[in-house]
Formats: sequence, structure tokens, C-alpha cells
Amino acid sequence: MIKFQQTFTNAEQSKRLLELGLPIDSADILLLNTPDSPYDPYIIGGDMTLRKYLREGRALPSWSVGRLIDIDLFCREQIEGMMPRLIFAREPTWGTPTSGREMLDNLITYMENNKVGYDFSKLETKQ
Repeated sequence: MIKFQQTFTNAEQSKRLLELGLPIDSADILLLNTPDSPYDPYIIGGDMTLRKYLREGRALPSWSVGRLIDIDLFCREQIEGMMPRLIFAREPTWGTPTSGREMLDNLITYMENNKVGYDFSKLETKQ
């Protein structure tokens, strides 16, 4: 069974989401670039040091599979005016993902291909 909440975007996937305009504050955790281990995950909190690293480009936000599904469904609800079906049900070309990482790639690719309709301005963000 895939544990959606325990699989987070890697640095490359996070950069793709930022290019789509996904707000940094909607992420679950930060990937902090340190000399010891590049892009270790750190939980977002009120720590001003982490926010400083974000501003300096030494950290990246990271989203879980579950959070990206929530974001996609929220945006689709805004576009379609109703609670949409999960995108997996609408995309016959998708097979069953074998990992959380594959699920993330599928979600991000889908969002990139449909970016015209996404409006993140009303998205609830973490404080």
C-alpha cells in the first residue's frame, strides 16, 4: 500500500511545482540544502531560520502526495463549480502507480499539462 502522506516531492519535482506558481506556504515540509546532506526534509514551522533559507534559495518547499491531491481537487472544484472526481478515474492512460514517487510524477505532469485552469490564489496555506 502506498503511504501518500509519507512520500514528498524531491528537489526536481518541487522546482516544477514552483514554476507552476504553487505557493511556498502550501507545502508540507521544507527541503533544506545543508553541506552535510543536500535537501534533508525539515518540517515547516515558525522558525525564521528556515524562512531565511527559503529567501536565500538554500531551501525548497516539498509537498506530499496527499497534499497535492487536495490541491488538485480544490482547484478543480473552483474551475468546475462542483466536487470533481479524482483525476485518476478520468485519465485512462494512467496505470496504477507502483510508488508514491510515481504518483507524484503523474500528478505534477497532469498539473503541468493543465496549468491554464489552475488558480492557486484561493488555496488555503499553512501558517
